[in-house]
Amino acid sequence: MSNAANAAAYRLVNGEANEFLPWLSLDAIQAHLDAGGYDFRTAYPKREINAAITNARCFLALEEQTGSFDRYLWTFVDHRPVRNAWTILKEVPARTPQSDAMSNDLTKRGFKFAGS
Repeated sequence: MSNAANAAAYRLVNGEANEFLPWLSLDAIQAHLDAGGYDFRTAYPKREINAAITNARCFLALEEQTGSFDRYLWTFVDHRPVRNAWTILKEVPARTPQSDAMSNDLTKRGFKFAGS
């Protein structure tokens, strides 16, 4: 594994990651955790780190099944952009039928913390 991938794995398990890198060696992250490389003083609880590992595996499996993640996402809006006409922030809904359907499907596929 490259030095950049090692550095990204370190940032992820130590609560410093600000990016999602599903292609990062998940085995390296798991080995880092198993070796006691997780610092419990970090911002992220261990269950969230484990969820990130699970989600990365699910993401890669989903891409393999559907060809690409964006192709999968477009199925929830009939492959067309949704144009909304909200004028103030209070009008924007916290969830929609599409976000609920996406959340339910992601959860069925094994994703964690896939709320709507």
